[in-house]
Amino acid sequence: MRDLFRELEDYTGEFPPAWRPEPGDVLVGKVVRYDRGFTVYGEVRTVTIEQDSGERVAVWLSSTVLLNEFAKLKPKPGERIGLKYLGTHPDRGYHRYKLIVDREEPLEFTPLGGEAKVTAPTDDDDVPF
Repeated sequence: MRDLFRELEDYTGEFPPAWRPEPGDVLVGKVVRYDRGFTVYGEVRTVTIEQDSGERVAVWLSSTVLLNEFAKLKPKPGERIGLKYLGTHPDRGYHRYKLIVDREEPLEFTPLGGEAKVTAPTDDDDVPF
């Protein structure tokens, strides 16, 4: 459960400094909160990350790839994340990121659709063991 009192006590109404990574930079820390910021292009989602050092940074989810990474994994406040900036795509120029969330994930091996369609042998098949 979130500690709403602490969140409001810590809230200043200001964004922490923006994370401005260079290719290869990694950010590791705890998700503090999500918010909305405003740019000349319009409203943008932001996430405040508290690094292990205690320093907070704002990650502006202004890149479609970055926003998609967060939408896919949905890190919640209080969860630790790792975020790496991979630089721009060499041919297409868009920014690339890798996000991981420190959480227990159940192992699952259900087909995703791209696997080869091979049927398992049945008891009627003559299969040597």
